[in-house]
Amino acid sequence: MKDFNVKDSLSKIKLSVKNNKTVVENYIFMTVFQILNSFFYILIYPYLIRVLGPTNYGVYVVGVNIATYFQTIITFGFDFPALKEISLSRDKPNEISKTFSVVFYAKLSLFLLSLIVFAAIIFLVPGLIENGLIYFLCFINIFSFVLYPQWYFQGLQRMKVVTIVQLIFKLFSLPFIFIFVKEKENILVFTAITVIFNLLSSLYLFYIILYKDKVSIIRPSINEIKKWIKMSSPFFASNSANAIKQQSTTTLIAIFFSTKDVALYDLAIKVFLVPTMITANINGAIFPKIVGNAKYNLVKKIIKYEALIGIFIILFLVVFGNSIITLLGGVNMLDAYPLLVAISFSVFTPLTVGAIMSFVFVPHGLYKMVAYNQTIAFIGYFIFIICGLLLFKSIVIMPLAVTFSAFLEIGFTFYILNKFRKKLYKDE
Repeated sequence: MKDFNVKDSLSKIKLSVKNNKTVVENYIFMTVFQILNSFFYILIYPYLIRVLGPTNYGVYVVGVNIATYFQTIITFGFDFPALKEISLSRDKPNEISKTFSVVFYAKLSLFLLSLIVFAAIIFLVPGLIENGLIYFLCFINIFSFVLYPQWYFQGLQRMKVVTIVQLIFKLFSLPFIFIFVKEKENILVFTAITVIFNLLSSLYLFYIILYKDKVSIIRPSINEIKKWIKMSSPFFASNSANAIKQQSTTTLIAIFFSTKDVALYDLAIKVFLVPTMITANINGAIFPKIVGNAKYNLVKKIIKYEALIGIFIILFLVVFGNSIITLLGGVNMLDAYPLLVAISFSVFTPLTVGAIMSFVFVPHGLYKMVAYNQTIAFIGYFIFIICGLLLFKSIVIMPLAVTFSAFLEIGFTFYILNKFRKKLYKDE
């Protein structure tokens, strides 16, 4: 009887995988894509931190963080609504072209406006012009978000294409890094190599969309752009609050501590991403499949399993984090370990909170709740930092503030889920 049950269970698993082949494949390649991006920088990190030094590498990290603020403006929050539209219009080429076009034009316009603002900031803010060229290259790098829409490939469940293209171009960049980045002064060279190959991969993906997929770029009307801006505004508010919160951590560390401490925090984040990248795409892979039919019992089951995954990740980082940090950065970077432990508890944000966002708020049009969630987390983050730095002059306050805001998100999303449950799932 026992053998029969085991065989029966295995058969059910095989049948489930077979019936959801595209979901499983999309998840695998989205995960490989995340691993590729993170592992690439983890692979070269020990070399860079020793050749460039923590201070110079910290300058690059600051440049990336400045650019990330503008990345939030350029993407604006279009990606999630666009992903939903593509997922629901996979067999409608005209609808796909309309969605792609309006998002492309909107992002291109925002990029050009952001370029003007960015240039003004670099020239007017004291101290930035010294590393202005590095910061400029980091800014140009975000043009890839105009050319390459991940939501397009994700919605069509074709992340395999993205993964292969990204892998090829990143591998091509490695020889250039190891040949031309040999000393501390080569930080500009490293930045240029990274940006050039990233833009080339995005251009090739853009080519695939236009010439292989036959997607047409149709100039949208002003009213269409306004409609998308209005629809995406809650996501923009959410993304802005989240970006400011996340990037402010690095910026505030640079202001109140040092660029070496920036490098410590950056290493902690990189190690944090090692296990989380494997699970971060669960919601994204499932979304195109169930966006039109997300039942409460299914959502509840997803939340339960993702909470267990989060607990496992925290335990993994606490036990093995010290060894991983030593391996990547050496004993001189061991101060990154307490930062890693402090931030590990924020793992529930992309998992359980992400599940409620993807399968409850978005399918039922509760877009404002996405913005409210981040607003609460944003306010809590800064209150924690202000109080923390007044009481303790410790860098650990920064990742603890991120974790504190994550728990505020958990509390708010569960509160809304319980509040609207009967209304949203009245047929169940």
